[in-house]
Amino acid sequence: MTPNPIARSILLGAGLALALAIAPDLAAFETYLVNRTTGTLYVLDAAAADITPDARYRQVPVDGLLPVVANSALRGFSFERGSFSLSTFSLTADRVRALTSRQAGRAYIPIEARHLSPDPALLPSGFADVLALPRIDNQYLDWVARDAQIARGRGRPPIGTFADFGDGREQSTVDQTLLWGRGGTDLQWVKGVATDTDFYLAISAYSSIGSRTSLFLYLYERDGTVPIATLELPATHSPGFVFLWVPTLPEPIVAGNLAVSEFFLEAQIWRDVLGIATNGRLVDAVVEVATANSSAGIWEEFVLARIAMESLFVR
Repeated sequence: MTPNPIARSILLGAGLALALAIAPDLAAFETYLVNRTTGTLYVLDAAAADITPDARYRQVPVDGLLPVVANSALRGFSFERGSFSLSTFSLTADRVRALTSRQAGRAYIPIEARHLSPDPALLPSGFADVLALPRIDNQYLDWVARDAQIARGRGRPPIGTFADFGDGREQSTVDQTLLWGRGGTDLQWVKGVATDTDFYLAISAYSSIGSRTSLFLYLYERDGTVPIATLELPATHSPGFVFLWVPTLPEPIVAGNLAVSEFFLEAQIWRDVLGIATNGRLVDAVVEVATANSSAGIWEEFVLARIAMESLFVR
């Protein structure tokens, strides 16, 4: 489903409550941990026995969300760059229920600094493999040594251009555009990482990323001609959220977290939400990468690359 630019701008201004409209098949994702600390939280897998370097964790950036099982105990640790130790949190199911609040039909569990403890003493060096994965924190050193899955030379034209002047989306050309090369529409590279639980994405743009710019990932089945789903990464707010549009839903759902700085954007995409929303149709999927910008009543979109999903998100 391709988001209509006018409907999209209304939606993004309506706040998180509207964006969390969830289909019946996604009813399990109605409880969210909210990171209200100053560090990245690593939430221990519910099946793990203890906080150890070998356990599986899911990341929650500052002011970010993570779907969790309602009324279940929560454990993990917090990481801040430059810190010589990791603070832990351990909340019993009863404590989680006491902290839970509801808004617009969703449940939220805020983890705050008061819930963190220096005991037991954990060292970052002991969790090096866990911490080596990219963090959604507007610090891009995690990505420097990683290869780009998509790389574009400055000035290279898009492979497809579309515009909407108020009468509907129509094909255009680069020579007719007003916004190409502005607001972060001209990407330099795209890098992706896959884990068992999430997809991580980072982009670098040649121009400063504007608040009216979005990155779109159109997801196609291998031989499909119509997207089965669309991921939208809007630069409107930082920190912000990844939105997932599917044809069967009138509104998008939240599918991850993102952070934006002047020339960079990075995002975490929740694999479980994406898989359920697409009914597991992402096997051999193809991703079309596009940017879009709107200004002065004009909306323009630029398709920049098409790549196999397994090639975009690598381990």
